[in-house]
Amino acid sequence: MKPPIIIVDGHDVSIYDSVEEAQVQLEAIDVRNGEYRAYDAEGRLLAMDIVAEKKRVLLGLIPTDVELVRMSDGEAAPTHERELRKALIAFLVATGSVAEVVDALTTSELVERAKGVG
Repeated sequence: MKPPIIIVDGHDVSIYDSVEEAQVQLEAIDVRNGEYRAYDAEGRLLAMDIVAEKKRVLLGLIPTDVELVRMSDGEAAPTHERELRKALIAFLVATGSVAEVVDALTTSELVERAKGVG
């Protein structure tokens, strides 16, 4: 998996420098409801799972289960690059961030442009 990690939520795109950063920002309920699609920088679709972890709250006195999002490689080859490009272009157009024809841009260039929007 090659960073950055791109999260598509409907027409919104968020870009994170690492898997760890993305995992912290995503909510388990939204992953459970299938609201996100996660890609690496090359267009690999990433798998997202929810894991329960024991945490202590209230000064460490009360144990509780917390649901966390975990990402892993969903595929070995980047077979979803076209899907990622489509999401990035739609995002850039919707935010008014592109003035030229974006089809000519590489996926890396689209990611960098989208990164500058957020």
